[in-house]
Amino acid sequence: MNKRIIVAVFFLFVFFQVVEGETNGYLSFDYSRDLKTAEKKPDTFQNIQLGLIFSGSLSPGIGYLAELRLSDGKIEAEQAWLRFFSSESFRLKLGLYLVPFGKYNSFGRPHETLLIHAPLNVAHSFPSSWRDIGILIEGRIGSWMYAVFAGNGLSEGMNLNEGQQLIDNNVNKGIGGRLSWFLSQSFEVGYSYYRGKVDSENQRNTVLQGIDLTWSTEGFRVLGEYTRGDIENPSGFSNGNTDGYFIQASLPLQKLYPVVSYQKLNYSDIFHGQGFVSPLVPGAGIHLNQSRWAFGVVFMPYPNVLIKLEYDLNKDESIDQKKTKITLQAALSF
Repeated sequence: MNKRIIVAVFFLFVFFQVVEGETNGYLSFDYSRDLKTAEKKPDTFQNIQLGLIFSGSLSPGIGYLAELRLSDGKIEAEQAWLRFFSSESFRLKLGLYLVPFGKYNSFGRPHETLLIHAPLNVAHSFPSSWRDIGILIEGRIGSWMYAVFAGNGLSEGMNLNEGQQLIDNNVNKGIGGRLSWFLSQSFEVGYSYYRGKVDSENQRNTVLQGIDLTWSTEGFRVLGEYTRGDIENPSGFSNGNTDGYFIQASLPLQKLYPVVSYQKLNYSDIFHGQGFVSPLVPGAGIHLNQSRWAFGVVFMPYPNVLIKLEYDLNKDESIDQKKTKITLQAALSF
């Protein structure tokens, strides 16, 4: 994002804080080591993240929030919106918002997750921390929760993960939403949908769909998310698609939280991939058939402090390769 916009957003919301508001944030960093790989990378401290969240009310019916994140040496605006008509059943947001697709995209900050690395299907089906500029309407009516949005949408890149944009590259708007049903206080099922043209010629659609579930009891928690993407390619190239899911289970034991996850991804696209520049310069293609077992344990000495250890067993069927990695992360919120 343009640095001038970031600076303007920062000072605007600092001004709001002086008037009335609160400030929250989070901080994390990782230590990573590859084990038993053909191309072993050096051990390294990495992925430092610092987030600041400014929020408050300007009047009984108008609220605001801005979230700035420092990650990989770059400062970016994660969210910056004004909220109108704040009620449980109807909230209107204008500005920069996290796209309500599935649950992980909205609650994937280091202090909100038990595992360190994003699940395979989440990491490859849409941009990390996917956000958009436009209008978002959300609310809860009885046992149903809904969110609908219209924004600039995704752009076209080497893969779906590189589709983040804030300035629209065509005249089409990306639309979508999420509808969830609380079958009980402990069980929620949701369906997400997105559709938008990604190319600058305004001709080809990308459609994303997802199903997520959350089941929580006093002693057990299960999360799951399935995603599917259909990618419309130019004439002469077959369409691309992604298909994947993850399932995660955790068990709280006082201050320890053991967690295990199985993840699966299939991603096939002969038009995009490494080297893609434009429809005139197609890429080398994408052919991924990956799976991962992730085992972790989280120690919470205090409610807002997490020390995570994660051991990943990665398998890539497309190139018959196995990789193992161990990662340690310290995260806190304030």
